[in-house]
Amino acid sequence: MRVRSKQSERSQRGAALVIALFTLMLISVVATALILMAGTQAAVKGNYKSSMHAFYDAKAGLEEARGRLWAFNPNNISNCVFPTPGAPMPVDRVCYIVNPSPNEVVDPTNLTAANPYADFEYKQEFQKDVTAATGLQPLIPSTSPLSGGIAGPLYKWVRITPRTEYSGNIDVDGSGLPLDSTNPLFYDGNQQLLTNPGSAAQVLTITALSMTPYGSRRMVQYTVAQALAGGLNLNLNAAPMLILGQNPVYNPPHSLSFQVNGNDRSGANAGACAIPPQPAATAVGLTDDPTTIVSAITTLKRQSHYQVSGVPSPSVTNVYSNLPPGQQDATTLDSLVQTLASSATVVINGPATSLPNYGSASQPILAVVLPSSPHVRDGDLTLNNVTGYGILVVTGDLNLSGTFGWRGIILVIGEGKVNGTSVSGNEIDGTMIVAQTRDSSFNLLTTLGPATVNWTNGKGSLFYDSCWINNAMSAFPYKVLSFREIPQLQ
Repeated sequence: MRVRSKQSERSQRGAALVIALFTLMLISVVATALILMAGTQAAVKGNYKSSMHAFYDAKAGLEEARGRLWAFNPNNISNCVFPTPGAPMPVDRVCYIVNPSPNEVVDPTNLTAANPYADFEYKQEFQKDVTAATGLQPLIPSTSPLSGGIAGPLYKWVRITPRTEYSGNIDVDGSGLPLDSTNPLFYDGNQQLLTNPGSAAQVLTITALSMTPYGSRRMVQYTVAQALAGGLNLNLNAAPMLILGQNPVYNPPHSLSFQVNGNDRSGANAGACAIPPQPAATAVGLTDDPTTIVSAITTLKRQSHYQVSGVPSPSVTNVYSNLPPGQQDATTLDSLVQTLASSATVVINGPATSLPNYGSASQPILAVVLPSSPHVRDGDLTLNNVTGYGILVVTGDLNLSGTFGWRGIILVIGEGKVNGTSVSGNEIDGTMIVAQTRDSSFNLLTTLGPATVNWTNGKGSLFYDSCWINNAMSAFPYKVLSFREIPQLQ
């Protein structure tokens, strides 16, 4: 019996050893799997982190280029992008911003296989190597690194080019013909166009490449354009003086030196640009019956002072059918003012008697005069003996005197009242639009009220000018129209 007991104990000890070894092996396998899984997860997370790092670096490059396109950026690159002021960026022109790390050379135009930053994407869009572009410009250094040696985003280069149908792979006119590769595209606030109607902005393409130290590559692309009020479609070519709403009030001047001329660039200070002269506009545009205003002008025998070539004077016309719906709606026009204020280079509260600056032909301003507080009727602006450039927006009364002049766009939207009875000379070149969207308590109207232009004893003149209108648009930052990522080999 003892012998059997010892044998049983030995057998049990052997079985326990086998179970222990098996359990140890199982634990080892599970531990090894967990270690491998953790390593895999760490690698996946590392790859994802590197990839996202590259993605946001590339987007930072897009934003630097978009910001430097704006005329008010202290490091703007407008001279590279637009060699002729007022003219579109030529289709064959290419501008690069490069952002090398210390002791590194970044040259996207070096198309050798050994160059990791070569720009082969250009050929996909323009049917030739970038080195064959006749408008290829010298590389521009990035401004992203900060003083003190602090590195900025690690994108490598950004390219700015004009957009064409072919480069964007888009048939904008629906012609069904082969995509056009010779004409730049324009944006009118609603859609892209093959021709510029006079106030549309050119569409540009911004492409950025980034590469992290871990080898992740990302290439992303914006299409951008300067768009009035973030895309609101205004007809800025309807008239040099456009008075919106029912029952408008216009008190014409007696002066023999005053005129309103709808022929493009007919003023003494006509703008200079590469845009062809646009079709003539009516001198005074209304959205109501012009009979009363025509009668007032005729009574003073000043018909010839409201002229358009080939049209009987006075040229005072109902242009309602030529205006987009937003330009006839009180709510839409009022929201335009708020949108403009968010992008303005100058914002002041009324009542005001001056602006901080009046811009220049090369750097037009976007100035907005707002009430001191909501529902207060004091967004007035009084200007005397000044000449301004760009876009002027006034929510209260606009009072003008002396040798006042403006080159660009004047929008009097809110109280909708202009008083030019004390103007003694100079001229407004571009367009002036007057609309009443607020009542006497500055509450928003449901429909446009009767806007007022008083010029009884005033002189000076108003001239339609598509060049100055187009030039004023450069005061706007560039809006992103679309974004896409271009696949890259990792």
